Amino acid sequence: MRINEELVKKSLDIIKKHESILSKLNAVQKSLELASNKLNQYKNEIDNIGEENLENKTKIYEILISYEDEIKKLSKDTKPYINELETLKKESSLLYLKIKELFPNKKDEEIQKILFNDMNEYKNEKYY
Repeated sequence: MRINEELVKKSLDIIKKHESILSKLNAVQKSLELASNKLNQYKNEIDNIGEENLENKTKIYEILISYEDEIKKLSKDTKPYINELETLKKESSLLYLKIKELFPNKKDEEIQKILFNDMNEYKNEKYY
């Protein structure tokens, strides 16, 4: 038995979107690495400052503010991709439940095998 073409296409679309998001996250990785280096630099600066006087406490405060700004930037850069991945995960789960309903007496491994076979056939037939 084959899986409905629409469900196969949706499965392929989810895989494509997932790959696209991962590609975008890889592009952001360089800025994440730079930010990580900055955060480590801030930590080292704090470690090297004594707490004896007000000037040092002010320096620590300024470094912590910079640290917080960097964390906010990291969060802002990655949040859209993380949200997209969460949405895809939900879509994928709902789609899999629909597909699973078509094969009530089959194990997950069998259903996945059928799905992957059908996706490969669809890609070959439709030049997806």
